[in-house]
Amino acid sequence: MANIEIKVSNKTASTNFNEVVSFNNCDRLKFTFDGEWAQFPVRIAVAVWADGCSEQTFSGTECTFPMIGENRSDFVLIGVFAVSGEKRIASTFVRLKCHEGAHSVRSEAFSPTVQEQILALINGHDWSIFEEKVAAGSYSAVEVNTCGQVIKGGKIVEFGSDGQSAPTEHLAEGGLFFQLSDGNFTPFVKTQSGLTKLQLSGGMLNNSLTVGNKQFNGSEPVSLTADDLGLSAVATSGDYNDLTNKPQITTGQVTSVNGKTGDVAISKEDLGLGALTDAKQMPIAPYVVYGADYNNHKTTGFVEIFGAEDYPTANAPQSSSNPSQTNGDWYMLILGHTAQNYITQIAFSVRSDCAMRIRNYMNGIWSDWKAIYN
Repeated sequence: MANIEIKVSNKTASTNFNEVVSFNNCDRLKFTFDGEWAQFPVRIAVAVWADGCSEQTFSGTECTFPMIGENRSDFVLIGVFAVSGEKRIASTFVRLKCHEGAHSVRSEAFSPTVQEQILALINGHDWSIFEEKVAAGSYSAVEVNTCGQVIKGGKIVEFGSDGQSAPTEHLAEGGLFFQLSDGNFTPFVKTQSGLTKLQLSGGMLNNSLTVGNKQFNGSEPVSLTADDLGLSAVATSGDYNDLTNKPQITTGQVTSVNGKTGDVAISKEDLGLGALTDAKQMPIAPYVVYGADYNNHKTTGFVEIFGAEDYPTANAPQSSSNPSQTNGDWYMLILGHTAQNYITQIAFSVRSDCAMRIRNYMNGIWSDWKAIYN
């Protein structure tokens, strides 16, 4: 048995094989096709000689060599073609030297027609040759021909996609179509006139439900009250007065406070706070003051004052790290005795020079800043 390899590219056939012998049917043709043959899954190999020809139908890339009958020439031409609907495709021939085989039977006696070969494929259940197949699904009223092909039928159930308002043409009359909307399916029946919504009737419960003294079997609505559920009044009112077994709360005048009777004046000692003095605590500003006039800070407390180009200060102390009214950052302690008009300001540099400055205010006049530490 010989394998004759034929390459088909741009519809041109070529081979490195040289010669064949007529009458043999053991040799095989092995084709290599380019991409344009992909849409033609069923092909026909052709052998042509001086006084006859033979064809072999196949799918894929291999087939038996078309049988060559009585040889009256020194060569045979081998090619391939295919038909799909209105589309046709064919290759060129390759020319092979042909030796006459030891036979005397005419080719017509052993060369099946193309029609016979197609029927053999159908009856052999090789359904891969068909591009149009019956879609998967459940069908009713199915009619099948003698070749096992479904020629009539329809689905009995279809589930639509979200927003799909009608079934496909494959749904049989009387079939169910489930329409999907907002995540919920609604059943319809397909009729000659269109779709009819499937009405599902309800019935009474097989066993009734009893709550308190009321029963429910599905035949009519039933309303339940707090009494039916055995709830107390406070469960629905939320009113303290509806509580039972409330604690007893006595009312009356206080007769004694820390051993004192009558009209009692409570002192800090009565509350255990005898060591607490009524002294003003040092207030600390919770934020940085930008661009302030130092002369305006006269109340006892502690504050940080920052000066920059956008926030210039006035009457600020100066040091090597705080050289101007627009470039300075100081912590300032203010000690004010405003009743006698005496104020002292002590400034601590926030920056690396650790400078300290001090000045006083008396009788409406501020003194100059004096250096404590440079």
